Amino acid sequence: MNKLFQEESVFLRPIEKEDLHFIKQWQNDYDISRYTSVDTFIPRSLIEEEKWLENQYTINHKRIFVIVYNEQKVGYILYSGLDLKNRVCWVGVAIGNKEFQNKGIASTALRILERYLKNELNIRKIKAQILSNNIPSLN
Repeated sequence: MNKLFQEESVFLRPIEKEDLHFIKQWQNDYDISRYTSVDTFIPRSLIEEEKWLENQYTINHKRIFVIVYNEQKVGYILYSGLDLKNRVCWVGVAIGNKEFQNKGIASTALRILERYLKNELNIRKIKAQILSNNIPSLN
């Protein structure tokens, strides 16, 4: 386990094809996706998720990680819009497993990702867009 991507019981690792079942489940849960997307809620199939994942690997300015807490997949975190020249990027996070929401796991995952972005990629400005209806993230 790479200590660069771990803090306490939270570990970040790159998303793999076998994670798509969980991602699909979380994306198809309206209570989760209404906080993570400005788009209209449209459930996606496993085939659509596979195509989505294939496209993610062709985008050099974006990376997605699975959040693992005590060896259990609980959500995902990403950076996108990576601009190394201006040293800026965007981040997003979702705890898809409702049993683990509001426990500080997303905050820990954000600290891990922030440390990586600042120390390894020399990013100096990290942005996040939080939808106004996402009260837990605004607090």
